[in-house]
Amino acid sequence: MNDYIVASFVVVWFVLLMYLAVIAMRTAKMSREVELLSRVLARGATESEIPPAP
Repeated sequence: MNDYIVASFVVVWFVLLMYLAVIAMRTAKMSREVELLSRVLARGATESEIPPAP
């Protein structure tokens, strides 16, 4: 194989892995925020304190 072809494959795989890492970090952050929100709602709010959905 040509060295340029191998280098392009390496670059594509690296970009793909970086993209997947960013998506995984974003998903983990959203998961933590949802868990925090559910804890806050379960801890102190009763149904009368929660405003109705618009």
